[in-house]
Amino acid sequence: MPRFRPFFIVIILAFSATLARADYHYASHTGSNTYPYTSWETAAEIIDSAVYASSPHDTIYIGAGDYNQLVRMRTQDSCMTFIGAGIDSTHCWTSEPHILWMAANRTVAQDIFFQHSGTYAVVCFSSQTFSESIIAKGCKFTGGTGVAGAGDSTKVEDCIFINCDNAVDASFGVRKLVFRNNYFKTTINPTVFSTYFSKGIIENNIFVFDHYQPLGEFFADPGP
Repeated sequence: MPRFRPFFIVIILAFSATLARADYHYASHTGSNTYPYTSWETAAEIIDSAVYASSPHDTIYIGAGDYNQLVRMRTQDSCMTFIGAGIDSTHCWTSEPHILWMAANRTVAQDIFFQHSGTYAVVCFSSQTFSESIIAKGCKFTGGTGVAGAGDSTKVEDCIFINCDNAVDASFGVRKLVFRNNYFKTTINPTVFSTYFSKGIIENNIFVFDHYQPLGEFFADPGP
């Protein structure tokens, strides 16, 4: 057994080096907008600027305020976590007929209020392609489709949906859908889900509908 010890040491060192690369970046209206935005004092004015200064597995904190910005993550911007100051404080919105936030693979959004206020509201938080996984946790969504996911998994937990046309659209297919501990309220005639999945966990949610019967489309296959 001792002869394998150097091999294990190399593995541990490589794993530690991977963890060490994770960093923190900041976006805020009160920072100096100084690259690479690694503190609240030097925070980026534009969320995309903080994204492009980051690497996979980094965390980006978004301060309180209104962010009328379209976020466009690139393919290489994977495995990033975005943490807002709370759904009553960090407000990302648009009135343009475009996806508000286009996320890369394994993006995590937490404690952010997403609002699509346009006449032709589209999607608030969406995976970039049909092969990517995203997570929304503790977020609020208003207008259009809340979350559009695909790929290996789409997970939505502890979120609030107010007057959304659709809570989750995974109609292009997702291997695993998790929709848990959410609150959905609407005065319009919504399609709550439009999903195609191999495995679904939909539990402990509250749905409140005023005057309308909810619509839903669930498709499942016996895949792995």
